[in-house]
Amino acid sequence: MSTAAHHEVNKIWQQLLNTDAYQSISADIDDYRKQVNVFVPGDSYYYIFALPKGNFEMVSDEIEKVLGYHPSEVDVPFIIDKMHPEDQPWFIKFENYVVQFFSKLSIDQVPNYKVRYDYRIRKKNGEYIRILQQVITVEFSKENPVVKTFGVHSDISYLKMEGKPVLSIIGYNGEPSYTDITV
Repeated sequence: MSTAAHHEVNKIWQQLLNTDAYQSISADIDDYRKQVNVFVPGDSYYYIFALPKGNFEMVSDEIEKVLGYHPSEVDVPFIIDKMHPEDQPWFIKFENYVVQFFSKLSIDQVPNYKVRYDYRIRKKNGEYIRILQQVITVEFSKENPVVKTFGVHSDISYLKMEGKPVLSIIGYNGEPSYTDITV
């Protein structure tokens, strides 16, 4: 994928940002790491994504086991570039849908949603696997419904290798869920 696709999705993300006043959910990375290990459906790694700069603040060492790359090799354009070319348009559509969804939420609703979708990605050895991407918002404000996210990429190749990517937005604490969203 070219930097044009990264530029396009970065413009989509920037629609959620209005100010520098952010609210952070009180938890540290160790808390998230413990949660990840309980719910992941396969080999996984996690990351913190900062929307204002459109970059990863950190990527866990487990990425080497899953994709074969060292965390220092990985940034957002790199991950987008490694997506299967047929899945890149889905990624952009999903991100646009998610931005529109979160921009309509109240500040109280934001932390009650998890975004989940899948796509194929190329490992360092050239093999494609299917990744389940799950993301929660960990920093937000009234003006900026999403500032930082905590995400997990899990290898779900043993569950699904073929078929189109699927987007779901899962609600918690009484919020509705939206599964298999058509975009």
